[in-house]
Amino acid sequence: MKKTKKHLVFIAMLLTTLPVLILFSACDTKEKEEEEEYDSTSCQALELDFDYLDRGSINMALFTTSDDLWNTLEKMISFGPRHTASEADHNWVNYLEYRMQEMGIEQITRDEVHVYGHNIMSHPQAPKKGTAHHIFGILPGMTEEIIVLGVHSDGQNAVEENGSVMLLEIAEYLSKIPVECRRHTFALVFPTSHMAASSSWEAVGWALRHPEIMNRAVAFVAPEHVAFMDDDVDGDDIPFMLMATTKGLRFIAKEYRDELDIRMSIWNMGIGTAGTWWMVSGFKPTIGGMTDQIPAYFNGLFNPKIGLDHINKDVYYDTTYFFAKVISYMDGLSKSELRE
Repeated sequence: MKKTKKHLVFIAMLLTTLPVLILFSACDTKEKEEEEEYDSTSCQALELDFDYLDRGSINMALFTTSDDLWNTLEKMISFGPRHTASEADHNWVNYLEYRMQEMGIEQITRDEVHVYGHNIMSHPQAPKKGTAHHIFGILPGMTEEIIVLGVHSDGQNAVEENGSVMLLEIAEYLSKIPVECRRHTFALVFPTSHMAASSSWEAVGWALRHPEIMNRAVAFVAPEHVAFMDDDVDGDDIPFMLMATTKGLRFIAKEYRDELDIRMSIWNMGIGTAGTWWMVSGFKPTIGGMTDQIPAYFNGLFNPKIGLDHINKDVYYDTTYFFAKVISYMDGLSKSELRE
């Protein structure tokens, strides 16, 4: 009976969310048609010990360790359930800002968002009124074309939203790469109000406020709900459902998935923040996804008590590494190549 109820909640969530996404997919993103050229000779001239132009490869001397990634995840949940506009939510956003400053992210900006009630994903104990913040910043590259790395910052437990931890650690890695070897500029974006009714809802609300970023964006990356373990299957991790909207992204995703032996299905489209970016951007190349939603919601994704004991540490790290490789690969592609 409980599972049937949760199933109905999940379906209701889809029916509530999808019309909103369809409505905002008509947003005018006045993307520049010309393609910026990238001259890699400045990167080659550095004569580095690691070939950053070998796209898809990761310099493990600079990349996060499994323990460091886990420590950041522990930091996130140490604040408690990060219901939108709660004290825990504010503390996590403060920490995100601190880390972004430490890694040299530029133009760090907070957008104030007014919460005026619950939505279908809100926990009963979540605030019905208050203030929350979108937060984002820029990591410059050699071109003005932007790859957006973004998932919502608010969430009620260790699973939702642990994608923010992954993108934070990946962004720190990217910040250590010489700017001459970064083709694209990266926007690190943490929207709020996934879990509340507000004046600026999640990625849609952020995108509407920032056409200057959306118009320059050439691709989006959004992993969510990673490595959630299913109590009903002997603690096995729930397979990840990856959304990759181009043939090229699906091809490289399959290659890296098989290389890392990750339990992952690959789809042309999906929901969640990745689906939101795809639609609100006017269907620009997007890759992201989440653990298979129905078993995840059946196994308590809404429960604030879901802790680290429900996260498979090895899968969490491997999936972070997977997305780092995908982002490195994407950084080597031109705008037209990203669309293929």
